[in-house]
Amino acid sequence: YLPATLNTGTYLFRCYTSWMKNADPQDWFNQSVTIINTVRSSDNIEKNAAQQSRAALFPEGGHLVYGLSSRVALHVASQDGTGLAAKGAILKKSGIKSDTVVAFRTGKFGMTAFQFKPQANVEYSIVLNDYRGRLIPVTLPQIQPSGWVMTVTDTLSGQSKVSVSAVTEDDRVRLVVHTRGEIVYSESARIKRGKAEFLADRKDWPEGIAHLTVFNSENMPVAERLVFKMPELNTLELKASQTTYATRSRATIQLQNKLAADAGYSVSVYRADSLQAGNSILESLLLTSDLHGAVESPDYYFSGHPQASAQLDLLMMVNGWRRFKWNDVLSGKTKPLIYLPEITGHIVEGQIMDQSGKPVAGKNALLSSPGKNVQLYVAHSDSVGRIRFNVRGDQLSNRVIVQPDLSVDSLLRIEMKSPYSSELPAWNFRTVRLKPGSAAFLKDRSLAMQVQDIFHEEETFYTYKPIASDSTPFYGKPDERYFLDDYTRFPVMEEVMREYVKGVWVRKRKDQFRLMVVDRLKNDVFTDNPLVLLDGVPVFNINKLFELDPTKIRRLDVMTRRYMLGAVRAAGIVSYTSYNGDMAGLASDARSVTLDYEALERQREFYAPTYTTLQARESRIPDRRQLLYFNSNLNISPSGRVEVEFYTSDVTGKFIVEVNGITVYGNPQYGSAAFEVSK
Repeated sequence: YLPATLNTGTYLFRCYTSWMKNADPQDWFNQSVTIINTVRSSDNIEKNAAQQSRAALFPEGGHLVYGLSSRVALHVASQDGTGLAAKGAILKKSGIKSDTVVAFRTGKFGMTAFQFKPQANVEYSIVLNDYRGRLIPVTLPQIQPSGWVMTVTDTLSGQSKVSVSAVTEDDRVRLVVHTRGEIVYSESARIKRGKAEFLADRKDWPEGIAHLTVFNSENMPVAERLVFKMPELNTLELKASQTTYATRSRATIQLQNKLAADAGYSVSVYRADSLQAGNSILESLLLTSDLHGAVESPDYYFSGHPQASAQLDLLMMVNGWRRFKWNDVLSGKTKPLIYLPEITGHIVEGQIMDQSGKPVAGKNALLSSPGKNVQLYVAHSDSVGRIRFNVRGDQLSNRVIVQPDLSVDSLLRIEMKSPYSSELPAWNFRTVRLKPGSAAFLKDRSLAMQVQDIFHEEETFYTYKPIASDSTPFYGKPDERYFLDDYTRFPVMEEVMREYVKGVWVRKRKDQFRLMVVDRLKNDVFTDNPLVLLDGVPVFNINKLFELDPTKIRRLDVMTRRYMLGAVRAAGIVSYTSYNGDMAGLASDARSVTLDYEALERQREFYAPTYTTLQARESRIPDRRQLLYFNSNLNISPSGRVEVEFYTSDVTGKFIVEVNGITVYGNPQYGSAAFEVSK
């Protein structure tokens, strides 16, 4: 649910695991999301198309070399990465005037490419203007006296011809092709008459972006570029039972293909409009995830447009060779692994320190989440005072309390570490641009949202899938259990403990209460302190506990034996559970740390009304849904055939059905269909 306080603008939505934090943030799932807040004014919507431009040149392979012809790509864009129209030329100085060597003009998405063969002892310059004639600053890449130039062309037989031209004394080069870390081609060749050629068959390459790197005889990278292998488009066939549906009518979509049983699929049916940008799993997994920054209109490259292939090649060129730092790879340097994988649950990290802020090793810390589900976690600080709790996310509430073992050390303090990364990727945040005449369209969208909030709030936002939770406390079945309502209700907690709790003795010394647990195994009494809990939170001040109103306590559990939990050794357990799971109003210890912790969220049930009866179809309660159907985990029948059923709303227009899937081998699958809804 997006709060109404959000400003209009472009936001970055990203997903990553703890283990992924060891890698570059650019390699995480990053996607820009445009949010338009129609209920408050905003200065973030661009009203004037004129803005500062930026441009960059990208020689194929990475370098310009005197005497060698290179294909050079140009990208002209606004500050937010949107491609712009521009034209320019490379000039050479000839006396007091300059002659044009090559002229060029950008095409779609502000990209183009041209051939350029620099000559030695010639002074070159470049001029570039936008469509209004304004000068755009751009620098001609440095021209090297010697080196390598790479040229990649595709043959009709599905091969990539890689030509390496060189001005060097080296007599051998090697071409390595790798996709997502897997080497798919490696071959060496001699340089003859300043040139070497490779013919690489693309049929064995994985789909998506391939990195082509040329190494010299000393195994140092000297040229690199990206090449894209297009997957089979629309691999899943979808068919709507009708091309046009009436409002509030039943619609069905059949998946004609036999779906793989070992794959996961999601389905969505949404209204197609200018705000809804395509973002299939093909684009995300095969294209944008391997490129730095945002890609303008990634769906275009998979549209089957006659010019899409040429534009895709330009996109590969303007992304240069930035992905791998080969010097680090070849030297064996690797980024240290700091973060652990979260396999069984959340890893909550912190540090134990003394009063001066110095880390303390070899001390215990306790983590608990107040609630009716009594769970407790223990961590032992390492040599730098670091503590890690491996907790189950479904056992945490939104409040977490972490404290040192105050029964042993009363002068320690804890600082917790945020699980979110502060590292940001290089990302161009696009300016929000609205087409002329979009006010009516946005008003319609805004009214539809408000109608759904008013008439369907309960079903839309508060319908969750039931979750199976284990209510067993961490210590298992207690030796003694008391439901206080079954006994005489005493006005103070001390009387409760003295009158009918057999396994616990109450002692008082110098105005300080103490609990002592009976050791049933030895028919004796423990002299050490038990572990005392209130709604799962350790309590070390028994005086504060005895000040509670006992009518707020529902249950009392007692373990009349020694209990070991990690590095903590307790002489029995005394566990109080309140009716509301809120510690009965007891404030946590001042030396503890209380966190508002975002644990695993409950999974929402997608709400969609059904119109199976005449009364439902004629209901005057409006239905302004733009998203008609969503299922993130499509169930597949044994036959592999699937039929999706849903009902249209009161909204008319064109609707898109999308199916995204991924196999256990990481292969994406995608399919789409369209239909109309009319009155």
